[in-house]
Amino acid sequence: MKRIIKIFFMVLLFSVKLLLPKNTVNAETKSISNNSIKFLAYNYPWDLKTEWVEFKFVPQGNGTAKLKYYLNGKILSPKDINRNLTMYYNTDFKTGNIYGYEGITHFIRGQRMYNIAEILESLTFTYGVDHFQIIQSSYTVPPPPILPPMQDPSYGQRFIPDEGMNGALILGTIYSNLGNRNFNDDLRYSGTRGLYQFRVEEDGLYAQYKNQVKIPDGEYIIKTAENENIVIESGGVKVETNNYIGTNNQKFSFIYDNKHKAYKIKGNNGVLSLFNKNGSDVMSYQDSSTNDQFWYLEDVGNSKYRFINASSIFKRLNLDSNNKNISIAERRYNIKQEFKIVKYNENSSLTDGEWEIVSKLNNNKVLNLNIGGIDPSNVTIWDNANVTQQKWKFEYNSSKNAFRIKNSYNNGSLEWNASSNTNVHALGSGDVNEQYWLLEYVGDGYYIFKNYHNPNMVLDLYNSDTRNASNIQVFRRNNGDNQKFKLVR
Repeated sequence: MKRIIKIFFMVLLFSVKLLLPKNTVNAETKSISNNSIKFLAYNYPWDLKTEWVEFKFVPQGNGTAKLKYYLNGKILSPKDINRNLTMYYNTDFKTGNIYGYEGITHFIRGQRMYNIAEILESLTFTYGVDHFQIIQSSYTVPPPPILPPMQDPSYGQRFIPDEGMNGALILGTIYSNLGNRNFNDDLRYSGTRGLYQFRVEEDGLYAQYKNQVKIPDGEYIIKTAENENIVIESGGVKVETNNYIGTNNQKFSFIYDNKHKAYKIKGNNGVLSLFNKNGSDVMSYQDSSTNDQFWYLEDVGNSKYRFINASSIFKRLNLDSNNKNISIAERRYNIKQEFKIVKYNENSSLTDGEWEIVSKLNNNKVLNLNIGGIDPSNVTIWDNANVTQQKWKFEYNSSKNAFRIKNSYNNGSLEWNASSNTNVHALGSGDVNEQYWLLEYVGDGYYIFKNYHNPNMVLDLYNSDTRNASNIQVFRRNNGDNQKFKLVR
């Protein structure tokens, strides 16, 4: 009898085990992250009622995690999902890693959720390496209820109150240098939906700007894209542009922060910072590691970059219309928001080598030193012949913040004889104010050369005459093209 009772209980215990759900794990015992992903589903073929299907990141104990079906505190198998549950919205699930791999899986409306669960469970996310995006690529406007609410009130409420029209949600804590942003607002139609990706780490998810690129940490010069001789400098708190002369305030250290996945850019007067969240000024401030002191770099081709402030990906480093002030502006996709980054020890300044001074009226016409005739050392305009008397060297005077410009043929300084007339020669030595020039950048690669003795008097092509031997003089500034010149090596 005892043997029969023992066999009975063994059979009963075996039967109970068969009835228990398979592949079930208590969530708490697996140390599951609080992060999960939900997709909106409906019971095929009727989409009158919806429900969320949730997937949690489950650590695998080897520096990786997998996405697994999660319900009522337990991890279940894809086979445990109701076979009639199907995807509500067309949704793209993009994966990638730090090595440049990118892949995309298209989940379509009506696709079985157990199949989607199998696909998600097949993925392995390595901490600090892999990332993903969820992009709701399209949506279907729900059809009207079949029955009026008075007959079946549940038909009058297709979605739960906080569901709205989102087809996917990310739950848990998302670490970000973008403050308390609700990234679920970006998963559907906003202009930001494809701009963020979520990096998988052991302690949760980290949001980062998708289109960023990395350059090696080091010391760099930041040049404007439209004129490589104009660079950003930090003169005290204010950040402006100036001619590149190789001074320390024109040098910036780029330091990549692995947690923020963004750069801190340090000058000799502080860290490049957005002055305030609602303002447009860029300043150099003491390092406080706040969001507005981090920057993303976006490669726009031809060795040019956009600087995007990490406090808002719509805010870009911007060269103002006065070609002097550096500000923050909404994204415009123009050359004023593009900059070149060059290693400090690989960049040449205005004071390095020889230059041609080219007229805006005709880019084949350059400043030329007369070496004969009745007025030797007079400066005129002439066809570019690539000869020594058309080459000029720039010497920077830090006390005047101005340049002495010397001709390579006779080493004479470009000089206005203010006591006699408006003519310009390249002769003599000495050291007088009329031999110094203030270079004001006016856009499109061109400068106005202001004489240090009287900055209202500028280098001028007489009568805008571009014929050979036409005279170069100084004249009161009028911003005409005959007063604009660019520098070419």
